Amino acid sequence: MSETVLTASRRDLRQGFLARLVNAFGDADFSRAIALTSLFLGAASGLVIGLWSFGGPLPEPAWVGGYSELPRRLIRLGHIALFALGMINLMLARQHAGFGLPERTTRLALAAMNIGNLLMPALLFATVFLPAMKYLLAAPALAVTLALAIAAHGGWRQWGTAARLSNLGG
Repeated sequence: MSETVLTASRRDLRQGFLARLVNAFGDADFSRAIALTSLFLGAASGLVIGLWSFGGPLPEPAWVGGYSELPRRLIRLGHIALFALGMINLMLARQHAGFGLPERTTRLALAAMNIGNLLMPALLFATVFLPAMKYLLAAPALAVTLALAIAAHGGWRQWGTAARLSNLGG
């Protein structure tokens, strides 16, 4: 009997933790904070990359390699991912309320976007040093795709609602 109660309480704790995690990651203010931090890190990484690029004031580190070497390309891609995903995340955090979707669905979109925004650049930079990390890149790509699929659905839904309302007025 006590084993059943213990198992049930562990399950409740896990579900409670997961629910709290999704709640935190699905918060629009948290999304804005992640997005703005991502934009800052994009600028900061660009500043560092610029120190050795195009004959900058510092020589390029040996581990970075030449312009077309994979580590350097991954660093550039991580730098761009910080900007691009940060901007997308910021737009989603601002627009999600107008989609007319259930709150759980919009929270899922925000949480997925945050996961993608955090993991994609981090994994790209990590892959420079640990090449096997490239196999994990599908996870943030799927998270961003899910977030954007929900956002696209919400955008079409919002447009359909606006179109119906304009037809009613005409």
